[in-house]
Amino acid sequence: MQKKTRKPSFSFGNMLIFMLLLLLLAGAVLLLIPQYREFRKKKQLEADRIRELADLQSRRNEQMQLNNDLRTSKEAPEKISREKFNQVEKGEIVMKYNVPEQNK
Repeated sequence: MQKKTRKPSFSFGNMLIFMLLLLLLAGAVLLLIPQYREFRKKKQLEADRIRELADLQSRRNEQMQLNNDLRTSKEAPEKISREKFNQVEKGEIVMKYNVPEQNK
């Protein structure tokens, strides 16, 4: 009985197919890297815009509350003129003092 000899598992044809697949995979990776970077930039931009939108919505809500207070409350205009414009009524004495900053 004769022993059958095994063919080498990596013949020229198999090696060629392996190299072509490896080249195809490397090409796909090289083409996808710039697209992935662009995707990450757009995701970061989206996150920045969402934060900006939340800040603007917060400011809008504060302004709407202030507007509502000005329309409904009699004390609101006086409070705003005192706090934002540093106005006082005649005869009032204003005392200003500096508060030293505390080191952390």
